[in-house]
Amino acid sequence: MTLMVVPGSPGEFSGGAAPDNMAEIRAIGALGQVDAWTDGQYVLLANSRKVHWGGDQWAIGAADKKAPVDEGSENDKAPAPAEVAPTDTKEWERIQAVIRNAP
Repeated sequence: MTLMVVPGSPGEFSGGAAPDNMAEIRAIGALGQVDAWTDGQYVLLANSRKVHWGGDQWAIGAADKKAPVDEGSENDKAPAPAEVAPTDTKEWERIQAVIRNAP
């Protein structure tokens, strides 16, 4: 029987024992996996380490699809001045005076 893996939280190996470590599971290959696993899915190796299939290789930990913020994305932009304007009128006047007197 061929070793296969079923994703889950935790997933499970079928057809044989879990690989001992990351090097061993990477050497075995995809184990029938094609698509990246969804958030929270993992299997436990024999050494109790969580791993998941990332779509092209095994990775440590449970799957987590939170992508980093791309440069120039909406999440990366500074707020418009109106969004950070002080609510205190005297403070606002002081800031405007500093801006007018700036070189």
